[in-house]
Amino acid sequence: MDQIDYKRYLRCKHWQELRQQVLNRAGGRCESCGYRPWRSGQLQVHHRSYERVGHEDLNDLIVLCPRCHMRAHGIHRQRKNRDKEGG
Repeated sequence: MDQIDYKRYLRCKHWQELRQQVLNRAGGRCESCGYRPWRSGQLQVHHRSYERVGHEDLNDLIVLCPRCHMRAHGIHRQRKNRDKEGG
């Protein structure tokens, strides 16, 4: 599945329903670190593997906070220290 098809898939009813099931399973917490955001809509659903996109099992998916999601994709950034930057 190319990137355009994947983005289209993320908008389909099947994915939206599956995504909601996984979010419900997580109970409002990141399934990696346990973080519970104070604002709704902050948690993200991540594919542990892209082998079965479109035919995922619930265990193929994990709910992550943005920081853990970046780590899952190999992105390791530190938060900016706004005090040192003057803003």
